[in-house]
Amino acid sequence: MKQSSVFSSTPFSGHTKSSLEKNHISSERQIYQRLLDKASSFSRTPTGKPTNNTCGPITINLDEIKDNHYSLLRQCNLSPILPRNRIQRIDDASTNHQTVIIPSSDTSDSKTRAWLESIAESPYLSDNWLNNLTSSYQAKKNERERDYELARANIRFWEKQRASAEKERIDNLEQRLACLLRTPPILDDPYLVPQPIPIELPYKPVKVKEPKVPALPVLTAPQLAEIEAALRTGSPDEVLVDKFRLVITRRELMTLTGTNWLSDMVINFYLQLLQHRSQHQTNLPRIAVLSTFFYAKLTAPVGGGYSGVRRWTRQSKLFDQDIVLIPIHDRGMHWCLSCIDLRVKTITYYDSMGSGNMKCLEQLMDYLKNESLDKRNVELPDPDSWKLVNTEDTVPQQYNGSDCGVFLCTFGEFISRDASFTFSQDDMPGIRKRMMYEILTQQLLTTNFKLIDSDK
Repeated sequence: MKQSSVFSSTPFSGHTKSSLEKNHISSERQIYQRLLDKASSFSRTPTGKPTNNTCGPITINLDEIKDNHYSLLRQCNLSPILPRNRIQRIDDASTNHQTVIIPSSDTSDSKTRAWLESIAESPYLSDNWLNNLTSSYQAKKNERERDYELARANIRFWEKQRASAEKERIDNLEQRLACLLRTPPILDDPYLVPQPIPIELPYKPVKVKEPKVPALPVLTAPQLAEIEAALRTGSPDEVLVDKFRLVITRRELMTLTGTNWLSDMVINFYLQLLQHRSQHQTNLPRIAVLSTFFYAKLTAPVGGGYSGVRRWTRQSKLFDQDIVLIPIHDRGMHWCLSCIDLRVKTITYYDSMGSGNMKCLEQLMDYLKNESLDKRNVELPDPDSWKLVNTEDTVPQQYNGSDCGVFLCTFGEFISRDASFTFSQDDMPGIRKRMMYEILTQQLLTTNFKLIDSDK
């Protein structure tokens, strides 16, 4: 005999049940509860209100009920529950199952269509909203990366401070121990021979004569007044200096005040001063400088590569120089300096945040090879002998997020005269003022160089 199961919130009843029956009842109850939850969710509108529409026919196959205590649902497609008078039952003698068919409704859901039309013009579905959201998150990511780099720089600074303090403490301990070993004991000991108390301490720390570091130029009161006058009066767009086919306006010069980020124009102008100094002061290395836009063009995904910058060095003749300075705008937010030293065959990366950039060094090495083939019609001699160097934290480091451009220019100024780095973060305010004066007067105070009118 075939029977169909009855949908009920309490599908089984009885006063006593065996443990096996309870397990089957619990399992079937859970399956049934999930079916009801699914059917309820399909029968509601997006706003949570019930609807009279159905989701299509369902077919439920029920097992043969042999002991009148329980049955198991084997297969079903979900649909809202309908009254019993709309359910069709078909007996299948071959499988000994009964099939329950619930017809579907063709009634359209007007509320659903109205809801879809109401959200069609939502700003959250537009491409601009997604692009703006992506840009916002990217800006926050860049800011977090900057904070991370600053934190790393601070950690390195304090680690150096702790190492220096530890070394000083150990030196003091060694000196005290040396004195104790030479001091005779207080009580007489027949097994020890008293030692005379030395007039001078036996431990004499070796004093290393440090080379005298030349002081950085300090501006005089009249020079500071000249800077103040140039910044105080006039329109921000007024041209203050026009040289090297570069124009420095009051707005550009003011990027050197306070903790502002330096503009491309200021960096390019200052590097041009370094290049022209090397042409007039023959005791200094011959240098060539490339624009702040050079590396960005070289690495551009479209229109980049060597072909994009092939014509940039027609007048520089890089292989006739000693040093080539290349400003690098790392990730569009941090200024670094690369230096190609043709005398010792090295390409060095100077970063005031202590990071390395091997990818940049390799790209500049490839550029040199292509430049040699294009300008000299010969391959670069012995390219394997070239060294790629990341200075990391062995050079002066910045401890804020705004002086990277000033560090770039100062690195270049010292390198262009083969000088050791003798500046630090504490010197940045004075260097900023000195750079303003040097740009306004077109001179470099470290070597008393001044442009003449015939210089272009």
